[in-house]
Amino acid sequence: MYDDDLKRKTKIGVITIDTIKNLIRIRYTYPKGKRNSFYAGRFTDANWQAAIKTAQIIDRDIYIGDYDSTLIRYKPELAKALEIASKQPNLIDLWESYKKISQNRVAATTIKKHWRDYEKHYLGKTPKELLELNKAEEFITHLLTRYSPGSILPIFSNCLHPSVNLAVKTGKIKRNIYADIPLRKSPKKQVEAYEPNEVKLIVSSFYNDKYVKKTSSYSHSFYGAMIDFMSLVGCRPSECHALTWNDIKRKDGRLYIQFNKAFQCRFATTYEFRKPD
Repeated sequence: MYDDDLKRKTKIGVITIDTIKNLIRIRYTYPKGKRNSFYAGRFTDANWQAAIKTAQIIDRDIYIGDYDSTLIRYKPELAKALEIASKQPNLIDLWESYKKISQNRVAATTIKKHWRDYEKHYLGKTPKELLELNKAEEFITHLLTRYSPGSILPIFSNCLHPSVNLAVKTGKIKRNIYADIPLRKSPKKQVEAYEPNEVKLIVSSFYNDKYVKKTSSYSHSFYGAMIDFMSLVGCRPSECHALTWNDIKRKDGRLYIQFNKAFQCRFATTYEFRKPD
């Protein structure tokens, strides 16, 4: 090792460290006839010592035949830049980019419903490794264990596909691989219905149960009429709550009930079935 502190010059094996315009330069010839030169930052005591260590590593690698011709091992900033450049964006990255551009162009109802569901349930509750673009098929398979294809489709149409297509358009990725993967329908579960005698027993239990919860002023028997009605017509509670007397028609001696709406509310509401005064 040769040092010349006055001229800021050091030689370690075949490696020379010097300064040019206050910049530390590392240079050497390897393999034979090929000149290599790169800078190791501005001259400071810390950078000078770091350059010496780098030169020692290069000299050692040349000696043992393990030289890195890409220089990445010897230039940390190059390794970091290469890592950033090679990192593929995931679904979260694409979504954040899409949101910034589309925030003021998408309907408020879409943002409130689909965007919120996509962020909370699809991106937020999925293992992070499945959000990588090379895991597209595993991502969709995972979602199908939690949701039906019919539930997934509107979220994909309003969120996933627009964000991925934008990335394709801007050159971040080559193509939308998610569009090539069909949403395979899961096998339908066999519908299990109560036997007539079981239905009678359930309805009877509601009518006869007089237990009153401490947190409610109603006993279970309060819901007896509703359960009885639902068992006769086969409607859902939300459809039952939404009925009005205008939905009940008589025609040709028959009684018809029209179900064309559903009651929705954050807190469940129950109505007593009685004829209007």
